Amino acid sequence: MHILYLHQYFCPPDGAGGTRSYEIARRLIKRGHKVTMITSSAFFPDNYNIQTRENIYLDGIELLVCNVKYNNSMNFNRRVFAFIEFIFKSVALTLKTKNTDLIFATSTPLTIIIPAFIISIIRNNPIIFEVRDLWPELPIAVGAIKNPILKFFTYKLEKFAYIISKRIIALSPGMKDSIEKKGVNKSKISIVPNGCDIDLFQRHDFININEIITEKIILTKPIVLYAGTFGVINDLNYIIELANESLKLSLDINFLLCGDGLEKDHIIRRAKKTNTLNKNLWILDSIPKTSVPTLMNIATVSISVFKNIPEMQNNSANKFFDSIAAGKPIIINYKGWQAKLIESAGIGLVLPYKDKKNAIIKLNKFINNKKRLSYAQLKAQQLSKGKFNRERQFFNLVSILENSNSLSRLYD
Repeated sequence: MHILYLHQYFCPPDGAGGTRSYEIARRLIKRGHKVTMITSSAFFPDNYNIQTRENIYLDGIELLVCNVKYNNSMNFNRRVFAFIEFIFKSVALTLKTKNTDLIFATSTPLTIIIPAFIISIIRNNPIIFEVRDLWPELPIAVGAIKNPILKFFTYKLEKFAYIISKRIIALSPGMKDSIEKKGVNKSKISIVPNGCDIDLFQRHDFININEIITEKIILTKPIVLYAGTFGVINDLNYIIELANESLKLSLDINFLLCGDGLEKDHIIRRAKKTNTLNKNLWILDSIPKTSVPTLMNIATVSISVFKNIPEMQNNSANKFFDSIAAGKPIIINYKGWQAKLIESAGIGLVLPYKDKKNAIIKLNKFINNKKRLSYAQLKAQQLSKGKFNRERQFFNLVSILENSNSLSRLYD
């Protein structure tokens, strides 16, 4: 098939972001399909020179790139403008493609369904819609969308997306349940969670750690690593408070934060105010996905944190899967399907959200219990090579896409 893949935030392997779409697309190419990716310049490193080119070939993937600026430090209004800009530019780019058989649209943002729908009318192609985050449920929960009219229209757009899609792919059981509650037949929804990139995270040719870390960090102490977005919803204040409690109790734990986002300056100021910055907590700039295994290699455990809101419990965080792919125990501070998996599989620890003192005591006991730590490492490796292996998840996904040949065309 010729698959038209729409993902506004496609990230190449040398970019600083999640590479799920890249991993899926290159495997589709290997399987014999043609893939044209419609995306924006948001997560491409500067060496791609997007401003002077829009057509790129990457490992057989044809990339048609809109020069639309976006980064995690933008406020909500600026992000909305980027969404709208992408809609118009992506449709214009798509008209340059020919003879497509299927549209595979992945969120976020939810507005990706608009160019998908327009193209589906022109091409008479069925739409497979992948839900990475529950929109508008999540931005409403965190207060990003407050206007009643905007809420109304985004809910309508969500319902419209589910109606026009022939199949829907959810990244977690909770997402599937939420979509079902919107009146969508469960037979239309499949779960394909994020996968573990075993080849990337369990390789042995790590780059020199000094190329990433220039600060003086005591690597002989246990290291708790956060590698991800510094966003409002991520609530990295939680880690700052853990570091602060750790200092008070004179615990030998180092915290390492790596990434970028809207809240980064605030987090740096907060770390300075608590006197944790460069004492038992270090903050690094974002790095390419290909360099993350080097940080994972020196980490004792990896941590993923979010604000204490029920809507976040359905998330499928990349950090979670990258951690177990590296064979590292995963620490989280929220409930939901990932918390249940951690506890049932023994791959990490779920910390209390409110009681930071109790949380740091539990964390300290965990990382200093060699038997428990080794067990969690072993179970993480087993889970990453088994249930969440990228190849296994791809097989589940590709069966849905290839079976789309038997689906009726959208307007037959």
